[in-house]
Amino acid sequence: MDQNGESDTNSMVLDPVSPGSNNSRDMLDEPAAPRRNSTDDNDTTRPRKRPAVMAGSEEQRENLATSPQLRHSDASDGSEPRLPIVGSSTKSTTESTLEAAPEASRTIQIRAPQAQTGNGEMQDIPVEPDFKSHDALKRSLSQSPELPHSDGDSDSHTLRSTSPEVEEVEMDVNEDLSYHIKQMDPGTDSSDFIDDSEDSGDVLNRIATAFEKSECPIRELEEISIAISGFVSAANVDPSRFEHLFLGQSELCESLPTLVENLLTREVPFDAVFYERDGLRHITQFFADFVRLAALIIRYEASKLATIPVEEEMQLFAEAYLATINSMLRSGHLYVIINHAGFHITDTFPDVIRSFVGPEGFLASFKSLAAIVYERIPSQPRQPSLVEHLGSVALQILKTLQMATAADIKNKILRHITEYWAILEAALSDILESHVQAVDIKEFLGRLEDFSSLAAQIHHLQPTNPKLSPKLRECLSSSNSYMEPKAKSLMLVVEWAHKFPFYYKMLCTSRMDIRLRGLVAMTETLLAVWKEYHVRTWEDAPILRFLVAFLFENRVLEYIVGPESHSELIYRSGNVPAFLVVNRRITEGLLDCLWQPVVDNKDPRIVKATLKMHQDMLSVMNPDLLCSISRRISCLPFTSFDSGMMSFVGYLGDRIRKCYASDPRQRTETEMMRLGPDPYEMLIRLMRLASEHDENAQALGIFDRANEELTALAEFGPEGNVRRRILDRCVDDIRAMNGSATGSTSVILAFLRRRPRNLRADSPTAPEDVEYLVDKFDLAALLVSELVGFVEGHRSVETIPRTRKLKLRLELLTLMLFLSPKCLSKELHAQLWLYLVGEKALGSSERDVGCEFYNLFSSPDEPHPLLDIVYREFFPALDCAYFSPSVLDLCKKSLEYLNRITQPETPMDEDDAKVIEIAGVEQLWRIILDSNDEKLAASTIAFLVNVYLDSSIITRSPSHVVEATHVAIVNRCIELLTSTGEKLSKLGSGDGDEMSLDGLLSDEMHQITRKYHRTLDLLDEFVRGFRSRPYYVSGNQGETSPLKGEHLDITLRLCVSGIQTVHPIQIGSLNTAYDLHCQVYRITAAKHRIILSGRELKLADEPSKTLKDLGVRHKSDVVIYLTGANAAQAIANHTGGPAQPDIMRHFEALYTLLELPELLSVKAWSFLNNFSPNGLVKQQLLAPHTPSAEILPPDKPYKSLYSLFALRHCFEEQKAVQDDMMPFLRTWVSRLCEALTGGAIEHPNQTFKTRVVVAKELLERLKVILQGSVALF
Repeated sequence: MDQNGESDTNSMVLDPVSPGSNNSRDMLDEPAAPRRNSTDDNDTTRPRKRPAVMAGSEEQRENLATSPQLRHSDASDGSEPRLPIVGSSTKSTTESTLEAAPEASRTIQIRAPQAQTGNGEMQDIPVEPDFKSHDALKRSLSQSPELPHSDGDSDSHTLRSTSPEVEEVEMDVNEDLSYHIKQMDPGTDSSDFIDDSEDSGDVLNRIATAFEKSECPIRELEEISIAISGFVSAANVDPSRFEHLFLGQSELCESLPTLVENLLTREVPFDAVFYERDGLRHITQFFADFVRLAALIIRYEASKLATIPVEEEMQLFAEAYLATINSMLRSGHLYVIINHAGFHITDTFPDVIRSFVGPEGFLASFKSLAAIVYERIPSQPRQPSLVEHLGSVALQILKTLQMATAADIKNKILRHITEYWAILEAALSDILESHVQAVDIKEFLGRLEDFSSLAAQIHHLQPTNPKLSPKLRECLSSSNSYMEPKAKSLMLVVEWAHKFPFYYKMLCTSRMDIRLRGLVAMTETLLAVWKEYHVRTWEDAPILRFLVAFLFENRVLEYIVGPESHSELIYRSGNVPAFLVVNRRITEGLLDCLWQPVVDNKDPRIVKATLKMHQDMLSVMNPDLLCSISRRISCLPFTSFDSGMMSFVGYLGDRIRKCYASDPRQRTETEMMRLGPDPYEMLIRLMRLASEHDENAQALGIFDRANEELTALAEFGPEGNVRRRILDRCVDDIRAMNGSATGSTSVILAFLRRRPRNLRADSPTAPEDVEYLVDKFDLAALLVSELVGFVEGHRSVETIPRTRKLKLRLELLTLMLFLSPKCLSKELHAQLWLYLVGEKALGSSERDVGCEFYNLFSSPDEPHPLLDIVYREFFPALDCAYFSPSVLDLCKKSLEYLNRITQPETPMDEDDAKVIEIAGVEQLWRIILDSNDEKLAASTIAFLVNVYLDSSIITRSPSHVVEATHVAIVNRCIELLTSTGEKLSKLGSGDGDEMSLDGLLSDEMHQITRKYHRTLDLLDEFVRGFRSRPYYVSGNQGETSPLKGEHLDITLRLCVSGIQTVHPIQIGSLNTAYDLHCQVYRITAAKHRIILSGRELKLADEPSKTLKDLGVRHKSDVVIYLTGANAAQAIANHTGGPAQPDIMRHFEALYTLLELPELLSVKAWSFLNNFSPNGLVKQQLLAPHTPSAEILPPDKPYKSLYSLFALRHCFEEQKAVQDDMMPFLRTWVSRLCEALTGGAIEHPNQTFKTRVVVAKELLERLKVILQGSVALF
């Protein structure tokens, strides 16, 4: 039978040849050595001895047991190969059970079936697989031929003779077996069958060789048939003497299976004479006699087997006979040879089939043996191949039943096989019910395959057989005629229907491995059935109706999830309920039963397995069933929701979305379908409960997952009225300010964010929902009130949960303010600001969240009433203690919003020196001067400088307006420095001439000092910003910096697009890098690189460094490479930008700062070093009568350092313009020596670092002046 259960077209099926068989063709092709005394043995030198014949009496058998073994002849004489068959003898009498004799060393090789190819070679015939062989049964009585199998399934056997060899004696070579085997009359003794004139082993060997090699073995067929017929007739006349007869002819009985196998596997074709002499009839007669003899032996051994204890083992001849009959019923080489000759074995084979029936026929004996063997299996679970042969023979008999022409013969055979099938069914059930611990799963499944295959064959031959499953017959009889399955499919259906109940019995056993194997087999069957019949409805497929009815009637699913089940069984059983789901036979009651382990929640392993089973079911559930699962989840307590349950909820949501997210063109029935309320109610309940139990991380995870799933499902429903009911309940929670308010807020937010895809005409939009919430409930006001209560009630709660909840409330409020900007009054805005950013905010993190909330509304294009109130009223009044980076971001957004262009600009008059007023910039000044965060102040300074130098409101204004604005900024900084300097001087006057900042503890002192430092930082950044932007460095186009030091003639070579232009300039060696930068800017304002002698000069990095220090010499060539994309156009359009403010106009105010305490004056000194020395200071240095203490005051170290900075420039200028420098040198040598010795470097109020810096600078200047003096001489 093929895999679908259909019988082959030939009357007999083929048996496979195992690749591991010992019966390879190479072995068979080896020439066999001729036996002594054989017709092929021509060696006259060897002694001739007569063999011991088959003894008929007890004395003869004893003599036979003591005779020496027979030996093979030498194989070197090249005689014709013959297969030796030797006899066997027994040691026990007829009254006792015989012991097994030792195994002989010689074997009979049986070839595998081969077919002849086109070129005359023989090849293996593909054959039908047998079951894998088992360990051989030990044999009692006399040693019968053993049929060991290879690793694979094969019918090729090695038959070993187990009889002891006897000494050979001489005999005539022409004697026939027919002369020694006489027709037995009833009542004659079996010892008269074999004449002792010829060695019986040689006779049997000659017959075996003829069966294999002879082209016309008719004589041999007649001889062996006569012997078998006589034996069978004698046994039938007096059955009580069978044992005595059997022992007398043990050698013949043992060799017969081998003879039949030799005939079946022959490869040499018969000649024409064989067919003319009716050879086919002789073959079938031989086969029929063999079957009759097999029936006698099987009946005898069955009776013996029934009398011994079940624990004992017994050697059986029946195994070899069953294996041979199985081969006889299959297509082999013999039948192929006959077919090639143009004849058909089916013409005479019915005679063989008739031998199976009758009261004493083969099948009656076969049933008796099967009943006893199956009864003994539980005590001997690992039966040999005998058990395999029982099922295989029965199946082969049914397959060859079509050769029986007589209807009565067919019916009798079917009756016998059906009775055997019932015996097998009872045996399988008994094994599972009573002896499950002894079951070998592989062998049991093999027997179950035999059972189902037999059922399929019986149904195929006799559909009305009453022994078959009544339920299956009922399902088959009620099926529609036009939907009836074909014969091939019908046999497969019968197999499924008869195996499935046994799978369930396996599931209900006590052995876990058998239970799992039964569940797996059950699942595989259900999948195979569904794959085959999924295109049919449940009513049109009988097997579907049968399996569904079986699952319900036997309460299979109830057992799987019941108390006797196991978590592993539940885990793997998802396809069983899924089978009912796809067939639309699942019920709510059954779903409740399957869900009950989750409700009980007694064992986490059971819960996990149940969720896995339901997850397998979800993939085939329709939307209604998915909603049903959602309702069941909604009834679980919150403690049941762990990570596994939330993963299941996520999978459920994904399956629901896939049901509704398909292409609308492919779902016309659900085009306007909306998802029902059950999944939403489930997720909403989870979110509300999680918001009430937010004290742990698990609750937060549940809330986030449920919120994510709800947001994803919101685009698939629910209906408008259901949606409004959900919103109403959520508003009630917000109004009550209970623990579920956070969850309800998130629910409203999810429904407002996502809208259903398939909108109906009456479906409300998001603005309509917001309008509904505002008009009916005034939800925005409720949210502000609830937010105030939330802030007040969460001041002692951990930061992370409360920040997350605050964000959810602000997200909803943001959405409502976007869609309904005027939903809040000014008083509510003030309250909202106070609790989000103002003094009543929860903390810095929540204040940052509040600033982000207001930043979301900032748009330079459209005004918003919320921002007008916040930026113009609330923000300027914010306490400086709450300044943070988020406040700076809010300030930046306020500048964008407040300075947006709301109307066309009017051109300004050039004579109007109006200062640009930037709205909101005062908040930046507040942050700079009052913030406690130094990094925040530095960031704000950089942003303020960028605003006044790069913002669009500056760059699009006229130059004179920009210059006036910049001058105003500088003036403001100078005023702040002057006022703070005066205050610091007054506050420090009580401590004497020096003041230590470490002793200032008052807040006022800290604030004044902070303003002083921040103002100087702002002014310094402002100047650096000018110098780093070519647009501002030009100053007045007609003015140039005065030449300082030696005059230098420099050539500026401007290179752009391969064109070079030359621009000669004059500059002093003591002019700064900034002065050279200004000269370059007069030529180009484009981005450029400056190269001097192969190295790049970065003038903006060190603007105060002199050209002499930069390495610029007289007649140097400075190359300027333009790097911008529009460099040439930049040169053509260059007209200069606004002039930078003159910082040195305020030199006196800045110079006064050098008199402040050391830690304050150091920053002023660093700032002044960025500019050329002031002319008044240089005049004071050049005057010979100025006191040294006035120029280098010991108590004002940074005034002294600034004088030394100016002295350096004066010295270089004097060298360039004066011929006689001696008075200047003498004066300054004296002053410097006086400063070094007069205490300028030893003042007690100076830090050690400051004293070191002053002393180093004094010595450096003294060294330069002395070197200059030496150079004059």
